[in-house]
Amino acid sequence: MSKKNINIVLILLVLFIWGSIGYTYFVKKETTQNIMPVTKKNVLTKYTMRKDTFELTNIKNPFKKVLVTPRIVTKKTTEKTVQSQRKVTAKAIWPSITYHGYVLSKGSSRKLGIINVNGKIMKKREKDIILETIKITKIFEDSIQFQFNNSTKTIKIK
Repeated sequence: MSKKNINIVLILLVLFIWGSIGYTYFVKKETTQNIMPVTKKNVLTKYTMRKDTFELTNIKNPFKKVLVTPRIVTKKTTEKTVQSQRKVTAKAIWPSITYHGYVLSKGSSRKLGIINVNGKIMKKREKDIILETIKITKIFEDSIQFQFNNSTKTIKIK
């Protein structure tokens, strides 16, 4: 076939394709049918969750010759014992203590607290004992903490 004949056949093919597209778009009308609207029902589906359980088995390690079995750990149950009688402890009678501040020297990292116990001014450091029973546990910038007969007391600066 010559080149002229091939061009004529291709032009006719293109015209046929575009003609069919134009016919379906412009000329052919869609048939409309009276469609009844469908009412939707509220259907509640119940989903059940099944437990996904599986058993772990001991698989042999291909690089070791010995099969290692995991240890079985049993929970230890501890029962709390309830004391039938509570001990009545007498409240500790604290002496009158006032806190006046602290001093920090260059050579020492421990703070030196200035306190007034029963009208007597003392300079004491942390973990020192006053009146043979009161122990200074912590010295802060604005307060000091004492321990006396297993009870602690914090006194603020005045």
